[in-house]
This record gives sequence, C-alpha cells and structure tokens, in this order.
Amino acid sequence: MSQHLVIRLGTNDDSPINYAVIEDSNESVIESGVLRNTDEIALLSSYFKLDLIVLQSSCNFFFKTITYPKRFNPSMKSSIPFMIESDIATDVDDVEVVVLNIRGREVDIMICDKAYQEWVRSVMARYGLMPSKMLVDIFTLPYREGKISVVNLAGEFVFRRSQYSGMCLSQTLAVKYFKSLENTPSFYCLSEFPFDAPKEEAYVIMPMASMAFGALNCHITLTDAQRAQRQNFLMGTIVKPWIKVAAVLVAIFVVYYATLVSNYFNYTSEGKQLKTQLIKVFKTKFPMVNKVVNPMAQFKQLTNQSGESELEVSFVKRLAEMLGSFTSKASLMDFNYDDKRRQYHFRLSYKEFDDVEDIKDALNNRGYKADISEVRSDKDINTVMLTVEEVNS
Repeated sequence: MSQHLVIRLGTNDDSPINYAVIEDSNESVIESGVLRNTDEIALLSSYFKLDLIVLQSSCNFFFKTITYPKRFNPSMKSSIPFMIESDIATDVDDVEVVVLNIRGREVDIMICDKAYQEWVRSVMARYGLMPSKMLVDIFTLPYREGKISVVNLAGEFVFRRSQYSGMCLSQTLAVKYFKSLENTPSFYCLSEFPFDAPKEEAYVIMPMASMAFGALNCHITLTDAQRAQRQNFLMGTIVKPWIKVAAVLVAIFVVYYATLVSNYFNYTSEGKQLKTQLIKVFKTKFPMVNKVVNPMAQFKQLTNQSGESELEVSFVKRLAEMLGSFTSKASLMDFNYDDKRRQYHFRLSYKEFDDVEDIKDALNNRGYKADISEVRSDKDINTVMLTVEEVNS
C-alpha cells in the first residue's frame, strides 16, 4: 500500500493549485481540492512525507512537430531552437528543448521556459520538498487515437490533443477555439465541458484525482528538470556544516552505489556473464590477489582498507559512481575495461537516445571524459557503446 501527494502548480505564486492525495493499491482518493496560492501549500504539510509528484501547467510549454529533410539524429538537436525561434515569444537562450519522440524525419518536441522551471524549483525548495517525478499535466490524461482528452480543473481546461501535444485554456478561450474549427472534434471527457459536441461519458467526481492516478503511470517526465533539481537539492544538503549529517549522507550514497553494482553484476544469466568479465577486470587492477571468489566482497574489502593508498579511492569506487549515473531506461548489456588506456566500455540498450545523452552528460559533469559511439538500431533493440575515460588524479 503506497500513498502519493500529487500537486499541479499554476504559472506563478498567485495561481490556484490543484492537489490530490491518493492510494495506489486500491485506487482510493484520500483527499482532493484546490489551494488559492503557493503560500497555502503549507496546509498540506501532513502529507509532505508521502511520495510527491509535481504536475506543471501546460500553459508554460510549447509543443510542435518538426520535419527534417533527412532522418533525424541526436546531433541535430542543437538546431531545433533556431527552427522554432519565430514560433515562441521567448528568446531561444531562455528555453530548453526536450525531444519527446522521433519518427524518422519527424520529431515531436516540447519547449520549456527555463525561468518557469527555476520558479518551480524555488517553490519546492521553499517547503523542502523533493518530487519523485515531474511532468506536464497533459500527459496525465488518457491518450485516445482520434480523440481529444479534456478535463475541467475549476474553470481551467486541460486538453491532450495527441500523444505528444496539448494545451491549457480558460473556459472562454476553450469554447471560442473549438467553435472556430471547421470540423467538430471528438472528445474523451473526464469532466463536464460546456461545448455541445459528441463525447464519451467518462466523467469523474474529482478530476484532479483522475489526473493523479494518470501521473503514476506516465513515462513522459521532465528528466532534465528532475536532474537539475536533484543536483541543486543534493548539493545544498551535502555542503551543510553538520559533519555527522554529511557522514550519514556519504554512507547512504556508498551503500546506494554498491547496491547498484551488485544488481548489475548478480542478476539472471546476463549477470553471470558480467560477473565473469568483472573478475577479469579485478585481476587486472589487483594482481596481488591470487584467487577471486566473490568480487564484490573483495572489492569492498580492498577499497575500505585504512590508510591513504591509491586503493582508498580506486577503481571500484569510480566504477560504482559511473554505474550510479545509469537509468532504468538504459540497460547494461556488456562491459569491459582497457587497462592500458584506462577506459571503460559499456554496451547499453536504450529506448530513447536522450537517456543515453543524459548519462554521458552526467558523467562529463562529474569530471569524466565520456563519449558515445557504435549506435545501432535493430528491430527489437537499440544499442550504443559508451566509452568513459578515468579521471586523472
């Protein structure tokens, strides 16, 4: 049984905030309502310990499909801001581009206002909150081919027009917009909508609660914004002047990374193959060890010895840090280590190439030299080679 607090923010501190507290085991709604502004978030303090999901209003996002003259590849992403410069009122340097989907030459993109993202992070920091997921409100609505999903949040209408686009309009603007269309759209309604058009009767009593359950299963998240938020909050926590707190945090991270390494190399048949490779690398890095029985246990023994030898901050800790940068969307398939060049080679499978780029960027930000090569796309799986060079100490 798991409970979640889902908050939908508006455009500024004075905008109304919709919220719902739900339980996912039996899809029950504990509480749902509307706050007048961000100051009233404090009224939800009794739920702050629950898993937090933050929805951001689609008023602050721009969705578009771009067509390139040839098949799109990730290196073309830098050209997107200049292609949509005439479509947005904000300077291209003040926005962030998120690639949602790639279909050959066609690319579905989402444009985020950096100032809005910074405001969202400031609201979270004000109450010491750490969301587990951040996403745009339209992606919590169900997607129905050929239909527009719509929900009424106290006079503000959220529309999901397609799988990768949507908008948020006031009631007056919503009615004017859809009446101006030549063909009457077909709606999948999650609440009452004052427009006479064919629609399915799928009304719910508490629309925000419906969006909250949709948020639990939504996979289109603001990964860039999430990563920036985690870095800001974690850095602010680590540098606090309380030594005991810092020590506990470091211990947590060590255990977390060690668990990741263990999970990567000791799970199913693939884990057995990786374990064999790891033993080979182990013998290369630690030739003084005659017999390798349990590489993970021996790693811990060698890297936790007292003194200030090179082993103290050695190979395994760096490897654990790298694996800690991986996400569930990019799975490790193969691994080897070039001792002469001091390079790690990870073969990864992925669904979205942006996830691999995020891993590369995270490693580069930590001082490593990471590069991507051997990008392959088969019918059932996409793979890439991630090469990481050790930091020169």
